[in-house]
Amino acid sequence: MTKDRFPLLATLDDDALDAFQRQASCRQVNAGEPLLEEGSENDHLYLIASGRMVVRKRHRGRELPIGFVKGGDICGERSLLHAEQTAAAVYGASESEVYEVPGSLVARQYRENAHFRRAMDLVIERRQVNAALALNPLFSVLPMEVRQSMYHVGEMVRFARGEEIIHQYDRDIQRMYLLLSGEAESTITVPDASRKRLTVARHAMGDQVGEIALLTTPMRIATVTITTAATALCISNKTLHTFRMGSLDFAMALYDNTRRAMVRQMDLLTPEIGADRARAITLDRMVPLERYRNPEQQMAQPFV
Repeated sequence: MTKDRFPLLATLDDDALDAFQRQASCRQVNAGEPLLEEGSENDHLYLIASGRMVVRKRHRGRELPIGFVKGGDICGERSLLHAEQTAAAVYGASESEVYEVPGSLVARQYRENAHFRRAMDLVIERRQVNAALALNPLFSVLPMEVRQSMYHVGEMVRFARGEEIIHQYDRDIQRMYLLLSGEAESTITVPDASRKRLTVARHAMGDQVGEIALLTTPMRIATVTITTAATALCISNKTLHTFRMGSLDFAMALYDNTRRAMVRQMDLLTPEIGADRARAITLDRMVPLERYRNPEQQMAQPFV
């Protein structure tokens, strides 16, 4: 267990590294064997010495692969340092060798060593982003290598409960958000004298908000309010446009997602203002599919 083998250990001084080496135990994990079960207690940090392991998470009734860890990587860091149950399961994808470092030793370094703490926090943030992208119906169609790069092109932002992060009718559509933790709610105001507010959707970890304005007239179609303290990845529309241009699967997933949202909003508005008017301000605002599939004819304004 050396610094050149595990980049994280480069943040330790010689005494701390010696303590890690003396107190760590080594175990073999066979293909298909669990290293960590989702929802379990964890009191170790795991350093993958060799082999490959798959990370899987339960989401809306299914268990989905959200990433891999391999030689030189770590796992178990969030549950250990935040005293939480494990957020995902880790299984051997091949025969693997793993070092187990006692949690008390890791927690002490996290408290006392600012370089170690920062390195661990960056790992936790990156894993949050990768998990949310893998669970998201839009971004999950992108290759894993592309998803893993998005941590570096987005911006981590934090919101307080009650904060309105998107406003209906706003013409600033330069960004969208991917929820990494917390919850939010999308509402619309009925365009009549009643000014009634209707709930369109509720959002949780792995859901995106703010992307729909890309495929409609350049105006926000709903207000998004944070209902619990939340963390999100802010993604610019230029980045989203790059993915759309580079992946037909992503482009069509984005279009289908927007159409479903427009139908849902139209159905909510129809009893309030009538079918014709409801359609005119929802589905009829979408970019036609033929135009959307021809990038040379697509409007550039929403993406600049």
